[in-house]
Amino acid sequence: MAGKPVSVTFAHLKTIHTYLHHMYRSHTSGALRISDLKQAVTLAGWVQTVRKFGSITFVDLRDRYGITQLLFNESLNHVLDANPLGREFVIQA
Repeated sequence: MAGKPVSVTFAHLKTIHTYLHHMYRSHTSGALRISDLKQAVTLAGWVQTVRKFGSITFVDLRDRYGITQLLFNESLNHVLDANPLGREFVIQA
């Protein structure tokens, strides 16, 4: 049983792309600015590097627009101990 063909315009594709682009994140790494300080943001991307310094851990999160450094302090470090991050892991923060 064949359905009716659906006509898709460029405007439809642009709307779908915008939806998918913001489905997992509120901002991209390249879009973050000092004005975003103290705002809740959601980022998604690949782990580029993980650096542990005693009770704190730095994670460089990379997406196609840039790199953002995440800081996990003592209260969040137990999460990383239970689920260690590796290079190229995909995460949402």
